[in-house]
Amino acid sequence: MNKCLDYYSAWTGVDLRTLMPGQVAVVESPVRDQVQKGYSRKFDLYYLIGAEYRVLSYNGYGKPFVPDLQTLDSIDAVAAYLAAKGSWNVAHEVKFAFEHINDAVDYSEAVALKSSDYPLFDVFMQKRLETESSPDWVREYFLDMVQTGSVWGIVRNGVLVSVAEAPSMPFMENELTEIGVETVDGYKRQGLAEKVCTAFIADLLKKGREPIWSCDAGNLASIRLAEKAGFRKLFDVFTVTI
Repeated sequence: MNKCLDYYSAWTGVDLRTLMPGQVAVVESPVRDQVQKGYSRKFDLYYLIGAEYRVLSYNGYGKPFVPDLQTLDSIDAVAAYLAAKGSWNVAHEVKFAFEHINDAVDYSEAVALKSSDYPLFDVFMQKRLETESSPDWVREYFLDMVQTGSVWGIVRNGVLVSVAEAPSMPFMENELTEIGVETVDGYKRQGLAEKVCTAFIADLLKKGREPIWSCDAGNLASIRLAEKAGFRKLFDVFTVTI
């Protein structure tokens, strides 16, 4: 949990462990002017909302809107205010901290993928991206994850049908891993996502790394999967590019 708090402290520019219940921390942070590793844009506003405190991190572009945001007392009100801005690029995500592995899950079917599995991953990505051929970046992306043991899968009848993976992290990359899971159509609702992510989690814990989870606030399937896999909701986060 502490590593998770340190990670989001890096995102906000505030040490979250120093905040008091009910506190709203407002900070102008240089992090807001940087495009972080693994992301395609900077966030002019980063609004982290927890059960006990809030942090509103901003840069010069976001500063004029800080007073308005401070007056909003609910997540729905924040979402409505940001949506009304129209041209802004806004995302609302839910962030989870890991609590315990689900020992009831039999994940023996899941395996760490090897470089020789790239043809399987290539076909998987074509289905995922709905393209006839994978983009050029897919091979390097896959091989980078193989080197760090950060891509696990379930293969049935010679087809890679479910994958748990972890792209690059912007902060604390040697201590934390954010898990993403995808299952191809025709194999969903069979518990495969839970199996493959639990296998990945077990391997991370053996290596002394803390798993974390993040998904769109409207992705109810991902939220349910996170809870089944032993994660607990920690924050709502709004990211805004103006």
